[in-house]
Amino acid sequence: MLKRPRLNLGRIDWEWLTGPIFAKELRISSRRRRNYWLRFIYMAVLVVFVWIVLHDLRVAGQAASQALRMAEAGRLLILGVIVFQFITLQLLAIVMLSTAITDELSHQTLGVLMTTPISGLQIIAGKLLSKLLQLILILAISLPPLAILRVLGGIPWDLILSSLCVTFTAMLFAGALSLYYSVKSRYAIGVILRTLTVLGVFYVFLPLLVLVPMRLWVMSRMGRASAETVVYWLSTFLLNINPLGVMGRLDPSMGLLRGVSFLSFPMSWPIHCLIMLLATLVVMTKAVRGVRRIALQQAAGALGPESPLRGRRGAKRETEALRRVIDPPVRWKELRSSLIIGGRSTTRIGLTLALIVQSLVFWLNTQQRVLETAYAHVTYALLFLSLGALCVLVLASTMVTKEKESGTWPVLLSTRLEDRQILYDKTVAIFIRCLPVWCFLGVHFLLASLTGYCHPTLLGMMALTVLAVTLFLTGIGLIATVSFRRTTTAVIAAFLAALTCWILVPRALGWMAFRDPVRGADLMDLVSPFGLCRFLVTGACAESAQLPFWQLTYKLPGFAECGVHWILCGVALYAALHCLAGWGLIVICQRRLRRGIFGRS
Repeated sequence: MLKRPRLNLGRIDWEWLTGPIFAKELRISSRRRRNYWLRFIYMAVLVVFVWIVLHDLRVAGQAASQALRMAEAGRLLILGVIVFQFITLQLLAIVMLSTAITDELSHQTLGVLMTTPISGLQIIAGKLLSKLLQLILILAISLPPLAILRVLGGIPWDLILSSLCVTFTAMLFAGALSLYYSVKSRYAIGVILRTLTVLGVFYVFLPLLVLVPMRLWVMSRMGRASAETVVYWLSTFLLNINPLGVMGRLDPSMGLLRGVSFLSFPMSWPIHCLIMLLATLVVMTKAVRGVRRIALQQAAGALGPESPLRGRRGAKRETEALRRVIDPPVRWKELRSSLIIGGRSTTRIGLTLALIVQSLVFWLNTQQRVLETAYAHVTYALLFLSLGALCVLVLASTMVTKEKESGTWPVLLSTRLEDRQILYDKTVAIFIRCLPVWCFLGVHFLLASLTGYCHPTLLGMMALTVLAVTLFLTGIGLIATVSFRRTTTAVIAAFLAALTCWILVPRALGWMAFRDPVRGADLMDLVSPFGLCRFLVTGACAESAQLPFWQLTYKLPGFAECGVHWILCGVALYAALHCLAGWGLIVICQRRLRRGIFGRS
């Protein structure tokens, strides 16, 4: 009789924590091609990233001074790799663990597990550790390049080791949070967006939008009572337990959370890693309780395959009268699903509170005169643009895969609905569901234009940019979700496609098509909506905000200044090309809609 494999490290038996779930997930992961493709693509993107930095350094100076700048080049390369893996590994952990429990619920296997001696802790720990082991292998891939670049000098070993530990604990916390929401959510789209929202509040919203104005307010009134000093030290403490703040303290030139890395609270990175591990244990404890409750309900027959997370609310809905479908059926079905736990009413309340907090933070920034510089508006614009683009990309790349994973995709294609109608309704649903996320960008620049911090023309140009980004990313996401069967694969493929179209290809064309590679690369950065947004906001804020329309000018890289009417024409052309490309991708998606319906996962 074959014995169950055990993970023994010395005399300690770790089977009480991992259990057979860990061994089963490892066997499955070793036979999936997408894990090997993921490592290969990660290494390829890392090599391209290093090549971009080296190319910029090579063309920036003379040949005689390049040998003297190798230490600085090695330092910039190592910092770039550290930041790259810090962001990428957390995103991969969120995506890979977004379907950890929902797959078991969809296949009706979670209730069967509760009839075995396997505990809820072993289910959660086995799922989490098996996925994180793949990410640890990806993290180990970057160690040889870091060791080679370390020979060039400029970076101590303790910085590399501390950054790896901070990255690992942040990745562990992000994965545990995604696993917790996979217990409470039915679809991967809800898990990913909720996890990113929580991490965004913890990483960016709290320190950047609340604590920085609080610190400025305290510093302007240092002569008052000691209570204000307590507030200052509290804000400093919260920033130092933030992974972005700790990475900024390791080296201020990393560019992460720039402006708060100078805080001098005596917090070291080992204590930060310990706090992140404790937070991970808390999240895992809540996930264990949730998965045990849902598994027992499924084992008792309270949860059906058509609604694995309905609970008491789903049982109550069974007694309600059937509702008439008013809109087209696909659009009606997509719009009825909510991204936030609690339904559409909770979504509206949360959106209203978020907009109120945003307006309050805007007022605090005006009181502290933070918005008088273009850098602050660029930061807010990139933050809200990234949030909206991420929402569109994730939502579009899970539109069909969630149907495939739940087994309803063949049923939908067997109806009388045409392929064109299905894709049209899903595209309209993506636009409508992403409108609340784009409201943050619109509210910021609307308030900025009303208070005189930016030119009103910027509102129209940002609206065209948002339209272009939404339709283009919708096309990319729909192509990915139709081409692949798994949500994880579709989301990663959509991210890589957007990265290639907006960063890699334009930079390569800029180096090859222009005599001056640096100016060519800067000009081709405008192909990316983030580069275009930074260019538009910089030229329409600060001193240019009070100018008349005909006096507003922009400075293109490598060209003379041009009027705002030419920039408007360029932005309109940019939006038209992106919308045309997005529409073409949707047409291609329509032709591939019925391929591989019953393919292997």
